[in-house]
Amino acid sequence: MLCGCSKWASRGRECRSRDCAKNLKARTYRLLLRAQTNVLDFLENMRKFFGDRSDIDAGLVADYGNYRKSQPSKMNPTRKIKGATVNRKLAYLRCIVNFAVKRKYISENPAHGVKLFDERRERPVKRMLAWEDEQRVLESARPYLRVAIVLLAQTGGRTYTEGFSLRWDQIDFDHKVLFFGGATKTEGSSDLCPERACT
Repeated sequence: MLCGCSKWASRGRECRSRDCAKNLKARTYRLLLRAQTNVLDFLENMRKFFGDRSDIDAGLVADYGNYRKSQPSKMNPTRKIKGATVNRKLAYLRCIVNFAVKRKYISENPAHGVKLFDERRERPVKRMLAWEDEQRVLESARPYLRVAIVLLAQTGGRTYTEGFSLRWDQIDFDHKVLFFGGATKTEGSSDLCPERACT
């Protein structure tokens, strides 16, 4: 039981009484309720799509992913659910089915070979801040944040590990370009980055 309340188990739903959360801070309590709601929504979608079927295979799991991808977003009903969200739901499904395989309820995981959606296609296009935008951000930022903002602006938003692991041979002062090669977080992180710090 997540909240230690007997109502949770008997109702099979989240307990929304403040008595259950007397030791939890308000933010933690809200996060707990959101997590419970997400789990219940996931299980409800699973019930709607799969029903009482016992013949679930990889094709049906892929159909479930496409079904979820075609549904409208809760936050913005004019848009469809993003591939990243569907990938998380497919990961939940894999986890549940892996548990069933470990307990020997079923012999193999039908979700094992299902291809995930390419999340990179739905990400916003990378763009560098214009000089004027960068100056406006710096002027409005608190002093202790300015160093981090400059680092992010100069490296195209790369992670700090990529920025701090730079070597001199990765900096081309003549063409004013930084090259993030080697072990980067994503494939796109190794793209060339205009170097404004050297101007």
